[in-house]
Amino acid sequence: MSLNDCTRRTLGITDRNITFDQENLNYFTYIRGKKTLVYVGYLDYKIDRCPNCGRIETFKKNGTTTSVITLANHGDQPTAIKLTKQRYLCPNSSCHSSFISHSSIVKSNRFVSENTRSLVMKYATTDKSNKDIAALTGISASTVSRIISETSGTHYYKYNSELPENICIDEFRSVQKQMSFITCDAETHELLEILPGRKTNDIKSFFEGFDEPARKCVKTVTMDLNANYQRIIQRLFPNAQIIIDRFHVIQMLGKAIDNERLRALEKLDKSTREYKIIKTQWKVFKKSGEKLITSKRTYRLHNHEYLTDYEILEIGFSKSPRLKAVWEVYQSLLKTIHNNDKQGFYDCINNYKQTGTQMDDVMVTFKQNLAFIGNAVVYSYSNGPLEGLIRKIKQIRRTAYGYRNMKNLFTRIRLELRTK
Repeated sequence: MSLNDCTRRTLGITDRNITFDQENLNYFTYIRGKKTLVYVGYLDYKIDRCPNCGRIETFKKNGTTTSVITLANHGDQPTAIKLTKQRYLCPNSSCHSSFISHSSIVKSNRFVSENTRSLVMKYATTDKSNKDIAALTGISASTVSRIISETSGTHYYKYNSELPENICIDEFRSVQKQMSFITCDAETHELLEILPGRKTNDIKSFFEGFDEPARKCVKTVTMDLNANYQRIIQRLFPNAQIIIDRFHVIQMLGKAIDNERLRALEKLDKSTREYKIIKTQWKVFKKSGEKLITSKRTYRLHNHEYLTDYEILEIGFSKSPRLKAVWEVYQSLLKTIHNNDKQGFYDCINNYKQTGTQMDDVMVTFKQNLAFIGNAVVYSYSNGPLEGLIRKIKQIRRTAYGYRNMKNLFTRIRLELRTK
């Protein structure tokens, strides 16, 4: 194997028109403050047609042009090639244009190799900041940002495609304090689109980009208790069932129990046994009735004694009858949700008697959204996949220590979430 072939293979260069000087193969110099290994290469090949006038001529050599092209790092060593390109002059009197040799390793008017640009886009689909990618590829962070912006494009969802039959919608914090809209496929968990705003006009203008038959194919839309979303979804998707996410239903019931438990603690002395048990064993009050430990006593680390779950509940109920009333409502609703008993869920809400607790407000909210919350009992869809995507978006923001430019943030989100 010749020295040229060996050097090209080492640098990942496939253009055989590039040759290297055996006596002056490489040297070290500082580029952008980093010690860089620079190879000395020459680009020259036979040209038989003018790229300007298209005539076949015998071209005259017209000097050379030298440029330093950044290559991908070799390990931790920044690497570049000082490439001398041959210039030519068209002898045609009507043209008389000059041009230089071109190589596949880099495009015209660029100084970052195509391999390096590909490596940047590969790293951009992983959880790495622009500065980290710049350190790995030997270029500046601003160049990384420019390459990602140029290569990724808009990545907007294609309106001529069909909408999924089941979708999830929600909102997330994007740039600074601004809230943005996000939607995904409830079946495949694939990101559909993210919008800069969450206002009605933003959502309406996006979904109306799909034709009416596509929107009529949507069967379910899973969302939170946002009344504004409910109104617009009913207009956009006339055949869709709105599902209130089960997580929000259980969360509201759990908060009602926590509120009443904390009220019970306010009436107790902090040094008493009852206070410590009710405070530390809060998980027991939220357990499903089927999972409560009834026969075997378990050691409670914070209380230094053995107790069953029922004994803990009895201690709490003895100090607060209102807590018992809230707990019973919580258990009855939880049982109907676990058993997918929609009618039983409706009966629990309709037959509810006020207790003077936060549970009263929860039941009012449930009655106002009864049909939509009832769908959460029947359908298996939830906003869990969407919450997972939002969690990944938070990680993207955290890795970069936040974004000020929404376009850059959305580009990274689309690259990372749509390539997995």
